[in-house]
Amino acid sequence: MSTSRVNWSMLLVAIALLVPVAVGVVLVLGGSAPLGWALVGFFGAGAVVLAKQAITGS
Repeated sequence: MSTSRVNWSMLLVAIALLVPVAVGVVLVLGGSAPLGWALVGFFGAGAVVLAKQAITGS
């Protein structure tokens, strides 16, 4: 049985990166699509990579 060690500080940063993603969604819905999609893409990718690193350790 393997023990899972979650890096909580890195996971917290990944969750914090979802704030600009939410702002991007609001901008897309509000009419500023290019800036909104840029925020969603850039910070969304960062959140996914950091969350994966925090949970799996690799």
